[in-house]
Amino acid sequence: MEQINRVDNILHGSKIHIPIDKRGLGRTFFDKLVEYKDNIFQINSLTGEEQTYEQVNKKCVRIALELRNRGIQPGDVVLGCSPNSLDAILPILSALYVGGIPATLDPSVTLRDTLHLLKTTKPKFVFVVENAVELVQSAAKQLGLKPQIVVMGASERYTTLSGAFLNPHPGEAQFVPSIPDSVDDTAVIWFTSGTTDLPKAICLSHKSILMGAALQWIDDIDCSAVLYYSSYYWHSANTLNSYIIMSGGKRIIAGNFDPEVVLKLIDKYKISLIFLAPTSAMRFTEENTKKFKSESLHEMRIGGAMMIPAQLQKLMKYFPNTRLHIGYSQAETGGPVSRFSRRSGELWMKKLNTCGLPAPNTKIKIADVETGKALPPYERGEIRVQSPTMFKGYYNSTSNGLLDVDGFIRTGDVGYYDEDNCLVFADRIQDIFKYQNSQIAPASVEKLLYQHPAVLETVVVGIPHERDGNHPMAVVVLRHGMKATEEELLKLVNDNVIDRERLRGGLHIVKKLPKTTTGKLARKIVRDLAADNALDFLKK
Repeated sequence: MEQINRVDNILHGSKIHIPIDKRGLGRTFFDKLVEYKDNIFQINSLTGEEQTYEQVNKKCVRIALELRNRGIQPGDVVLGCSPNSLDAILPILSALYVGGIPATLDPSVTLRDTLHLLKTTKPKFVFVVENAVELVQSAAKQLGLKPQIVVMGASERYTTLSGAFLNPHPGEAQFVPSIPDSVDDTAVIWFTSGTTDLPKAICLSHKSILMGAALQWIDDIDCSAVLYYSSYYWHSANTLNSYIIMSGGKRIIAGNFDPEVVLKLIDKYKISLIFLAPTSAMRFTEENTKKFKSESLHEMRIGGAMMIPAQLQKLMKYFPNTRLHIGYSQAETGGPVSRFSRRSGELWMKKLNTCGLPAPNTKIKIADVETGKALPPYERGEIRVQSPTMFKGYYNSTSNGLLDVDGFIRTGDVGYYDEDNCLVFADRIQDIFKYQNSQIAPASVEKLLYQHPAVLETVVVGIPHERDGNHPMAVVVLRHGMKATEEELLKLVNDNVIDRERLRGGLHIVKKLPKTTTGKLARKIVRDLAADNALDFLKK
């Protein structure tokens, strides 16, 4: 079992010494790609194409040398804009090799977000897929920026990746990655999900990424074959990539999520770890009834939102040989804050309502929002975190006030911990609204709705009311092929909640709910549509 200590109502994860290569992230990854040169690094399951660590490294070295030829300097930002593909990781590793700072953008983001992210990072180079060139070019033109655009595909106007960037270079055999002045320097920029506001650019140091990557061997995470669907715009995808590289594992690239296809991929490639959003994970229980006993699939990690224990229990019945759990993290924390590992034993099965135990070398405090006082078990407060993986700050933006007086990140999340030191997420502080003089936590009502077998997704928001401040309203998406009426679900809630939580704003069944590019429910958009009486848009 893990050694978790509680001192003055602050949870302390296991203390583990983690050696860090002072030569930085680029050199560490480069050495691993050389060490595992004969291993398969990634497979495109749609085409069957495979790439070894050596093949990927050769491409990255050539790109790095071409970046140097074109004038890149240490600290310059290199932006990658690509969905999941074999080429998506190339600009990230190549930038690290020459001391640049990689950042990633999803091609599906809006022009508004693209403008904001380009304005914030001011990249010197943008590696972009063919169908997103116009988006990037339009945003850059509006901002007066002139990054060098490299197209991952065909282009008559711009340089292509397959041209000069992948041509042989005379110095590639002698290439050595750049070494940072300090492992505390910014290594990468990842973006927040933008669930409640415009995405923020998170600066993570070489030390932060390397400390986080060490969790792979500390927790004995089997990364021999990893499947995830998130693009590199998700910080979780980049965390998993670091696990894969450090252990010599491989990544399986798939198309759109389909439960039947996933099961075939697990069998074909002996998938050991899969990372899914909750709505994707629950589709297994919708469309399959037989147990899926896989000897290879050791772990299913679920992130981006919470699931109630009843949902996890359904998944457990379907995947009886697989450890299922939801961890807790934020982009600002640089890695998992809490999780269950093999060292946790069978505790995860008894604690399905929790996000697990504190990660190694991590401190968790549940703080009174007004006083900052660390609270005892079962008392709700703001989740605050201190860890060696936490971010340095926001790029070209202030992070004033994000840390408390003790150096803990104010996550903006409400939660508590139990007698076994397991963390429980309750809600986002920003999502809580007032009815009259009482606070309403949407998650408590949402959990009740999720207990109905027909409910696939739901969001509860506050609708402005002249006298009462806000009236709670629920918006629901039903499972495919299942039925429920608005009246039935409304009665379910109003019969089982206290008076102030009653859905005075009503309940609406829609066809879809808007999501951010990282797959999270876009609560702010739902709230704005509901306030403008425009929910019909979601019913189509």
